[in-house]
Parts: sequence; structure tokens; C-alpha cells
Amino acid sequence: MRDLLSGRQRSLIPSSAPAAPLFGVTLLRTTGANPTFDPGIARGSGSAPTWDMGDTTQYATTDAISHSYAAPGDYEVRWDLVAATLRTTAFGNDDITALTTQAGWVNIEQFNLSSNASLGNVVMHKEWTKLEQVTLLGTGCTALDTHVEWTALTSFEVSSNASLTSFPTHAAWTLMTDINLQSCFSMDTLTIYSAWTALGFFWVQDCNFSAATIDAFLIALDGSGKVSGNLKYENNPGSADGARSGAAATAKANLAGKGWTITN
Repeated sequence: MRDLLSGRQRSLIPSSAPAAPLFGVTLLRTTGANPTFDPGIARGSGSAPTWDMGDTTQYATTDAISHSYAAPGDYEVRWDLVAATLRTTAFGNDDITALTTQAGWVNIEQFNLSSNASLGNVVMHKEWTKLEQVTLLGTGCTALDTHVEWTALTSFEVSSNASLTSFPTHAAWTLMTDINLQSCFSMDTLTIYSAWTALGFFWVQDCNFSAATIDAFLIALDGSGKVSGNLKYENNPGSADGARSGAAATAKANLAGKGWTITN
């Protein structure tokens, strides 16, 4: 492997005790089990970070890396990114076991994590007031901390999570356009608001929502006045139309009349 700091070739020697990182703040920990570890980010300004992989390897001034660990272990990855320059995270299928976020990521717009089944709860901060998109696919989180200050938020997606039962939402998220919850088998509590007048894509598929909760979804969506949208609530305990209350049945008919595609 090439050492990008010196330009020399060197080999990685398997070790059961990975070397301590050399500098910077902790970003994450990984098992190093995947053949390729390839996290990436997008910045709005400033210099790209140098990454310390926790096995004596460093990559200089780059937004995306592709690294192979010589052996599985417990690797602490550090970097020297200026926090306020971060715009987007892209950490997918990297065997991440812990992620250290920062309140100083004040300009982050997209927070994306996928296929990191060993990753538990992740702290998301109220200071992320420019956050537009949250995507959490195939993580092991059991709780999410969301914030009323996220008034720029437009999209929230969670899928393939067997443990998460709920997460807080806020009426102040008035720019919300998309909510997509799939295969969140324990999720049984969620509030949406008529104030979300831009919400036109709402999928809650293979979750654990009751008839009363789905009734509340229908009534809120109808109350928003949104014309045309896509609604799916199949494979929940309360999905059957026979379970609809009179007000919810009316709301569903109203949505269909406004051009919504509805699948249950």
C-alpha cells in the first residue's frame, strides 16, 4: 500500500492490537472486517482532511478514502477536518461500531449512514440547523434524538431497523417533503403534522403501526391540503381499510380525490 504522506510503498502487517491513532479528533471506530473501508464526505469550503486509520496508515487531504485493513480488530479512525466545513457524510457498509459526531458540524446538510448493523445510537445535534436530509439504513440504533431547531429538514428515512420504536418529530419541520420508514418492525409511534404542507411522500411499510396511528396519519395528510402525493402503509397491524375510523375513511377518500396514490 502507498503511504500518501511520503509517497513510499509499504505493507500492512496483521496485528491483534491496532496501533494508536497519531493525531486529530476521533471520528469513528470500525472492526476493519470489510475488504474495503471507504467512508466519504462532502465539504463546502476549506481543506480536505487527513485521515488516520488507526493502523499507522494515513491519507492526506482527501474527502474520500478506500482502505483495506490487514486484519479485523478495533480501529479508531481520526481526522483533522475543520468541523464547520462538513456538508455531507457518506458512511456505508463500513463495519462502523461507533460514530463521534460534533455540534460544530453547523453546516451539515445531509447525514447518511447505511449498512452498519453494529452501529448503535448516534448523537445528532440541535446545532445542525442547516440539516436537510437524514438517512439511516440498516443500523442498530434504538433511539434517535431529533430537534425542533432543524427547520431546514426536508427528508427523513429509516429502514431495516428491528429495534427502534419511535423518534420525536416537530411541527416546526414545515419544509418536510419525504418520510420513508421501511422494515422498522418495532416502530409503533410516530406523529406527523398538518403543518407539513409540503409532505408528498409518506411510506410506513413493514412497521408496527396500529389502526389508530394510521388513522391519525390519514387525517394529518388530508389536513395539510397537499395536492398529489404517494402514501403507503402496507404490512402494519392497522393497515386494513376495515379498521379505519369514519374520519380517517373520509380523509383517505379526500386524499384520493386530490390525486394521491395510496397503497395499503
